[in-house]
Amino acid sequence: QDGALWAEDVKRVIAATGLERPLLVGWSYGTIVSMDYLRAAGAQSIAGLVLVGAYGGLTPPPDMSRAPAGLAEARRMQLSPDLADNVQAAYRTVPMLTGRAMPQEYVARQVAITLMMPRVAREGMFQRRLDARDLLPSLRGMPLLLEIGALDLGMPVKDGEALAKDWPGARLSVYEGVGHSPFVESPERFNAELGELAERVHGAQRLAR
Repeated sequence: QDGALWAEDVKRVIAATGLERPLLVGWSYGTIVSMDYLRAAGAQSIAGLVLVGAYGGLTPPPDMSRAPAGLAEARRMQLSPDLADNVQAAYRTVPMLTGRAMPQEYVARQVAITLMMPRVAREGMFQRRLDARDLLPSLRGMPLLLEIGALDLGMPVKDGEALAKDWPGARLSVYEGVGHSPFVESPERFNAELGELAERVHGAQRLAR
């Protein structure tokens, strides 16, 4: 539940890999972790920010009435002490991560990854305050790329449009026919857009030196 612990994880990875002002990319709950890090380290610690499949708490809380059918029940089963419930919940939630049906091999791998998370950790995550709008004044102006699937029902495109409009230099990239995982459903486009931003921000860093 402690955002400072999430921030410390990111900080240690950056230190261990010797990165200088990296481009920070967060997907889904990882966008919240990105805000944890920025709250602790400050905007000057990174060269740019990419939020994928979520807005990092920088927009009003999503309307859960638009969430996929069965999500509330799946979450209840995720927190169950019964492993059979946890497995069933994983098989329910994994298809919600994409806008189209994925190969069985992909589903099986994602289910395994989902089940690697301890139930108590997930419980703590669900209890956290996810509003990071107080950080907006300190973040506006840094390079920002928002990557959102048009079929991601929990992330209204209009919220991304409003955030990008109020953020100098921000870019909103909407993937038609794609759900919560643009990097899986449209990897070539995702990689190209991420590469373009990385070249832009790190090229500017080299020029500054």
